[in-house]
Amino acid sequence: MTAFGDRRREPVSRSLLQIEARAQHTKPLWNRGTTRAELVRPIADELLCAFARNHLKVSPYQLLLIGAITLLATTWINLAAVLPGALLAAASVLVERSCCRALMRRASGITNPSRWRLGFVLGELVQGAGWFLFAVPFLAQPPEPPAGSDGFLLIAVLLLTGVAGVLRSPLPSAVGAALAPLALVLAFLVARGSDEGHGTLALLFLSGQIFIAHVSHRLHRAAAANVRACAEVRASLAEIEQITASMAAAYRRAEEADRAKTQFFATMSHELRTPLNAILGFSEVMKNEVLGTHSTPSYREYSIDIHGSGQRLLTLVNGILDLSRIASGQYALREETAELGALVSDSVAALSASASGKDQEISLSIAMDLDPILVDVAAVRQIVAHLVSNAIKFTAPGGQITVCVGWTSSGAQYVSVADDGPGIPADEIPVVLSSFGRGSLALSTAEPGVGLGLPIARGLLELHGGRLSLRSTLRKGTEAVAIFPAVRCRPARRAPSAAVA
Repeated sequence: MTAFGDRRREPVSRSLLQIEARAQHTKPLWNRGTTRAELVRPIADELLCAFARNHLKVSPYQLLLIGAITLLATTWINLAAVLPGALLAAASVLVERSCCRALMRRASGITNPSRWRLGFVLGELVQGAGWFLFAVPFLAQPPEPPAGSDGFLLIAVLLLTGVAGVLRSPLPSAVGAALAPLALVLAFLVARGSDEGHGTLALLFLSGQIFIAHVSHRLHRAAAANVRACAEVRASLAEIEQITASMAAAYRRAEEADRAKTQFFATMSHELRTPLNAILGFSEVMKNEVLGTHSTPSYREYSIDIHGSGQRLLTLVNGILDLSRIASGQYALREETAELGALVSDSVAALSASASGKDQEISLSIAMDLDPILVDVAAVRQIVAHLVSNAIKFTAPGGQITVCVGWTSSGAQYVSVADDGPGIPADEIPVVLSSFGRGSLALSTAEPGVGLGLPIARGLLELHGGRLSLRSTLRKGTEAVAIFPAVRCRPARRAPSAAVA
């Protein structure tokens, strides 16, 4: 939280508040006191839902497949013989589809998942039993069955095995229940083998069924890993949402505290200035002995001390008030076109007496080709006054202070105040630029001040769109550079040159 109301802070504040508002109008992923383990849904429940989704998508095609296999079977077997098994398989599919719909309606809070799992396993077992019943007429044929009947049964079993193994993979126990009756059909075909070719083919298909079961197991592991990853992502998103909402709330509280601080400073500054004006007025009357000479000479010295202390306190109050106005965005610039060199010259002249009192020399250098600049004249004088007074304060008696006004390489204008004082450690520069920040030198020498000069100067420069740069080298001195942007320069109109005949 900066002291000057950084313009970039407002969009950030709006975005955080929008996130918080959106979180209030949407169903949160987290609740107070919720742990990460509770956010990660049990993997078994997720796989159960995945099984239900797969069944709902594929069951219509399963019914079509049952019908197609039944019609093709009538080529070799009477319809009445295979119809009971086909109807049992179709009924099992329809019942399972109804159960899957019921499960998905309560997917957010599944109760007794083991009971649902058992129900699906029994459903798959019944469906497999239906297919076994469907195959019984084929298996009950004489040793020399019609040509192609065993091949049709093998292909049908392999197709059903693939469907069961791939689409039921989220629930391995259901895969086993579906494959067991089909494996039994293949075993009967291997045992009955009317010739060596049919027996070998049935044995090959049985090996293929084992391979499909292995693939189904691998698919189940991949599905479990995917569900686990999705659960972790969901939990992470919930934590991010919680952190974001907490950040928004903390940011709002910080802004409220900042506004309260600013309001407090503004109110107290106003309340303090009223009695201070009376103190300064009466102490000045007493100091100048307007109403007569003091009977005791010490009273005049006391009056001088009271007046000086009141002026310092008024300066402090004015500084706090200016800082509060800048921070709250209530400082309005009164812009007018002026010569930056003239403003700096006037400010330096006003402080020359303070420098002379410490036997310091202030040298002023102003570029001759400076254009007028659009600024708040009072604010510029205040900026220069803070920079120069800081240099005077921390420069030893007999020191040198150099003030320069000129152009930057980008077309902006600058004011540089350099001294040959003790300098500022690099790690303390952010401190002295912050509100009420004082460096170790100021604390050790007990220099008067509370650390408002540089923050106010920086705040006024930022209101102009400029910036304050502070460079310092220990035991060599400090240079403060105030830069006013090029957009504020107003090129002077120059007289046109005479035309050449």
